Amino acid sequence: AAEVRAVAGGGTRDADAGMAERLRAHRAERPDQTIVALVGNVHARRVPGNPIDPEFRSLAVQLADLSPLTLDVRYGDGGQFWGCRPEACGPQTVPALAPWKALPPGLRLHPAEDTRSWHHGYWWVPSLSASPPAVMSLRAAE
Repeated sequence: AAEVRAVAGGGTRDADAGMAERLRAHRAERPDQTIVALVGNVHARRVPGNPIDPEFRSLAVQLADLSPLTLDVRYGDGGQFWGCRPEACGPQTVPALAPWKALPPGLRLHPAEDTRSWHHGYWWVPSLSASPPAVMSLRAAE
């Protein structure tokens, strides 16, 4: 049976370290279980650094010894994602991306020898819709 556990995210080094710690603990409890972690694209980057912080170690980088497969969600028609900006957390609008509009939805992986890509591949969807983090939903239910 599949189990879903919420892993709180955020845009800080501490958030990724905390997510990595929680996923490692889950892996230790259930070493044979497949884990699917839905996180933002910065947290799923498989190479160190990001546009703001070259020293940033994403969740995927911190779990590299577990060989995670990381995907970037790409979209053509824009939409919204849930994220935090300095002024507030909530739905953030993203524009339509014309080059992606013509592709059929689906999963695409980069060649295995490509070690410089930020992710192993991408999952193309027509548009995005924001969903609050599961942790917030669980707290609201208490």
